[in-house]
Amino acid sequence: MQMNNPNKKAQLAHVVNLISIAMSDGTVAEDEKNLLFAIANDFGLSQEEFDQCLKVSQQSLAQGNVIFEVPETDDLKIAYLKNLTLMMMIDGKIDEYEEKYIKIVAEKFGYDGEKALEILINSVYADFNKAAENPTGGENTSVTGDADGQPSGQSKEGGMTEEEFKKETQRLFGLGKKALEEHDIPKAFDYLFIPAHVDAKAMYLFLMIFNTYTRIYLLSEKQIAQLKDYAERGYAVSQYAYGRYLDIVRPEENSIEEAEKLFKAAEAHGLGDAIQAQSFLLLNGHLGLVDISEGHKMTLRAIEKGSDLAARVYLRRLVYGDAYFEADPQKAIDTIKKMFPYESHDISEVNPMFYEVLAEAYEKMGNIREAEIYYQQAINMGYVEVFANYCFLQNQDQSTEEKRKTYLEMLDEACEAGDPNAYVFKGAFFMDHFEDYDEATRPTITVEIKKNFETASQMGSSMAPGFLAEAYYYGHYGFEEDDNEAWYWAANGAQRDDGSAYALLAQIIIDGHNPDGELEDYGSYCQLMALRLGQDDQLANVVEAYQKGELTAYAAEIEQYYVPRYEALPDEDEEEEEEQEEEPEEAEYKLIAIVKTDGTADIIEYEVEGGWDELPDFVDAKRLDVIRTQPLYDISKQVGLTDHVTAWVDNMGQMKGLPTNPIGCKLYPGPIVGDMILTLEDGRYNPKSFGTIETLKQVLAALGAKLKNILLDDGPDDDGRFDPWA
Repeated sequence: MQMNNPNKKAQLAHVVNLISIAMSDGTVAEDEKNLLFAIANDFGLSQEEFDQCLKVSQQSLAQGNVIFEVPETDDLKIAYLKNLTLMMMIDGKIDEYEEKYIKIVAEKFGYDGEKALEILINSVYADFNKAAENPTGGENTSVTGDADGQPSGQSKEGGMTEEEFKKETQRLFGLGKKALEEHDIPKAFDYLFIPAHVDAKAMYLFLMIFNTYTRIYLLSEKQIAQLKDYAERGYAVSQYAYGRYLDIVRPEENSIEEAEKLFKAAEAHGLGDAIQAQSFLLLNGHLGLVDISEGHKMTLRAIEKGSDLAARVYLRRLVYGDAYFEADPQKAIDTIKKMFPYESHDISEVNPMFYEVLAEAYEKMGNIREAEIYYQQAINMGYVEVFANYCFLQNQDQSTEEKRKTYLEMLDEACEAGDPNAYVFKGAFFMDHFEDYDEATRPTITVEIKKNFETASQMGSSMAPGFLAEAYYYGHYGFEEDDNEAWYWAANGAQRDDGSAYALLAQIIIDGHNPDGELEDYGSYCQLMALRLGQDDQLANVVEAYQKGELTAYAAEIEQYYVPRYEALPDEDEEEEEEQEEEPEEAEYKLIAIVKTDGTADIIEYEVEGGWDELPDFVDAKRLDVIRTQPLYDISKQVGLTDHVTAWVDNMGQMKGLPTNPIGCKLYPGPIVGDMILTLEDGRYNPKSFGTIETLKQVLAALGAKLKNILLDDGPDDDGRFDPWA
């Protein structure tokens, strides 16, 4: 299924949904089939595309899968029929054969088709005329009316003709698109709310507000109330959007349960993003036991329904890897360039979050220049939520005061643009450099840390509360130890599905410092939630608690996913015994290479006893900067390595006046000075030894062939270094 056209995605989803409704009684009559094709053709679908949709539905029916269940209550039937009418109006008009199909479905539901059609069309226009007369938010929506307050094209009597309604929809779409590109989220909401329910492109833009969760925190109470109103009336777009609000903000105890109901209702109307939203709930443990396989299937099903949200999940799995994918950022890049019009730069044609994924993929491969380009493109299209990542990418070298100042100035710009992560990055920066400030300045820095993380929390950041919780609990960075504040912020982060916040809640309970007096079994539950949300260091805690008789309600999940991983962990006692039995001369060695400034390369083996802490010593450095580049990534793939080749250089090399490294300068778009260390790097960015000298020779040979000028020593050095060609 093609995914490079927002209209086509929505149209395919609508047609599949219509076929499902038509097959609710087990078959599709010939006249119904002809009507369906007329509707599909009006949407721009070819005969071949329609036949494929029909074939898939028929196969599902033959396999006994439920295609569509007729709603049981009148309220649900009316909601379905109203959304069906909206589907037919998605192109701004409703044709005769579309009217006929609505009547057929109404009759399948037990109603008089002619009367139902008249009531439905009048109801839809009445709802949107009412909304146009009562905008949601003051001056941001004043442009929906003319000089005397009437919506453009609307008669004084308060009703629009079909043509007037279509023109107004297109006008608001243009204004909403501009507001979204300027990251004026409240204004974009006001402009796009009405068009999103009747126009595919407007819906595509409107959903961008709710698929970036921090944007939901920018909406007003009136706007949320309007969403709730239209969700209760049965409009699928509002059902999904209000469900996202309940899921993300969680204003009530039953918010997740209500969100799930809304997502299911929106899914029934063919909205793919609603399926992915349910996948999030399932995988995060909010729908009972975690089911990773089903969650993945839901993502694929959502993609088939045209969900950009699900496509982003799938692509990021390719970039970083997970239980279903080995990390393959190049495949993610190829997939995006095949599936989406990534060169368009038109926000109504391509979602800017795919530029974010492109940037992440290139960054993972070490191609910093390409990563910067795509981050910048996303920002230019109003997706400022990646601004902080762009700042960090451009300022990884923070070795001098001037460079640190430049980094903070860029983060200030990102804060002003509205990126919540920029406040998180600023708070983290001050934490990292807290000890660099003198005693007199540190209280001011503590205030800065607190201010930045609190601001990020108010803007919806899921990470910021956890930083504050740890600072209060352990009394770091000038914070006074305060168990109450620590608990408050950790609970806040946990409510936003931050695994580290759940882990800290568990630790507070274990330490007996929990102000709410929670029982120990709640601590085990917090450890389970932390593990579900990616905190792998909680694996042993969860399994051992289960083995003690706790967490029995989650037995199936723990037995399936966590016990096998736990049993595969190395036994600490066995490791200690093996270490005691080993003879000193049988100690393991780490294997690395050093590419020197004169173009020669040495292979070095050294004893594992010193760990990676000794790595800087080989280039007379105190601290190293890491270099990840496209050429090194390509060489890793060429040699057949599962890990990536990575380079390390003295981070103070320029200040020391070290000579230029010609090989390094060809690998990285910037000045590289001093000798350069080559290691492998695992998926968590940890240094890793090359397996054999032969493998390392292959890497150096591939590097030499790629760069054309690497020189190698003629033989081993006196200090025991190896000639790669020996």
